[in-house]
Amino acid sequence: MSSVASFPVRRLLKNPSSTVSGDNCHGWLNTVGVVGTCKGLLCLLFRVGRNYWFCLWNPATRTISKDLGIFHDNNALSGNFKFNFGCDISTGTYKVVAYRIDQDEENEDSWRSQVQLFSISDNFWRDIESFPLIPVNRNNNGVHLSGTVNWLALSNYHYSFYPYKHITYVEQFVIVSLDLSTETYAQFLLPSDFDQVACINPTLAVLLDCLCFSHDFKGTEFVIWQMKEFGVQENGIHCKHRQYSIIAIVPF
Repeated sequence: MSSVASFPVRRLLKNPSSTVSGDNCHGWLNTVGVVGTCKGLLCLLFRVGRNYWFCLWNPATRTISKDLGIFHDNNALSGNFKFNFGCDISTGTYKVVAYRIDQDEENEDSWRSQVQLFSISDNFWRDIESFPLIPVNRNNNGVHLSGTVNWLALSNYHYSFYPYKHITYVEQFVIVSLDLSTETYAQFLLPSDFDQVACINPTLAVLLDCLCFSHDFKGTEFVIWQMKEFGVQENGIHCKHRQYSIIAIVPF
C-alpha cells in the first residue's frame, strides 16, 4: 500500500535522511491524482476500480480531511470521469465537478455529456445540466478560474472524436464556462484576431490569474491571448507572440 503525507521541505533540506511520521499519512490502494488547487488546498482524487473519493489536503497546516464524495460508477461501459476542483465564490463552498462523454444510446454516431457536482458543504453528489457543447478534447479536465470551470468546445459539433483536419473555420471554437455559484453555463467567443485554424489543437490555461487561450500559428509561432477581465471578450489582449523554428524531424 502507498500513502501520501505532509512533510516540511525545510526539515528535509536540513536532513535528507529524515523519517516521515505515519501520523499524517493517508493510504490508497490503487491510483491517486491531484484534481486541482484552490485557496491553498489541494483536492486529491483516489480511485479503486470504479470507486472514487476525495480528500482535501492543506500542505501549510499538514492536515488532510476525511474521505469525501465517495461514489461508485455503475456504468462500466462508459468512459472514465474527469474532475475539476474550485470554489463557489458567492458562498465560499468548495465544489468538485465530474464529467464524462458517453455515446448517445439513441444515436450511436453522436455523443452526450454527463455532468455531476459535489458540494463539500453537504457531502452530496447531484446531476446538473449537461454541456451545451461537447469539449474539444474529452480527456480535458477543464480550467478553474474565479469560481468557474472552463472548457474549449466546438459549436455545432456533437462528436467527441473527430479528425482535427475537419475543423475548417475558427468560428467553430467556443469557450464553455460553468459558474459554480449558479451552476449554469455561459459561452464566450475567442479573440477576433484569431482568424486561422491552428495546425494543432489550441488550449486553455490560467496565466497571471487570467484565462488564456494559446495556439500554434502556421507551425512557426506560438501565440497567447489573455482575457484581462473574465467574461468580457473586448478585454482580451494579445499577450505573447513567440517565433520558433523546426530544425529537423528525425525518425526513430
